[in-house]
Amino acid sequence: MSFEQTTIFCKLQLTTLGDSSLYVMNFYGSGGLYAMFAGKECNLPLALLSFKPQDINGNLEGFHKSELTVLEDWEYKFIDKYSKVG
Repeated sequence: MSFEQTTIFCKLQLTTLGDSSLYVMNFYGSGGLYAMFAGKECNLPLALLSFKPQDINGNLEGFHKSELTVLEDWEYKFIDKYSKVG
């Protein structure tokens, strides 16, 4: 798989993360498994562990405590892996 060198951004809670590594391109770039999250606010789908396009909507209302815990776990993983850009 070949990718143009670019930075992919993802918004998680109040943090914007970005990365341009080949690893990120393979997962979040065009055709990647998580491409639907690139450039999007992805709190709801990560909290619900969902790949449904309708969940990538920026809506944070109605989260349950367990979903917020899942979201925090994702945030910690992402902050360890990717650069914080905003």
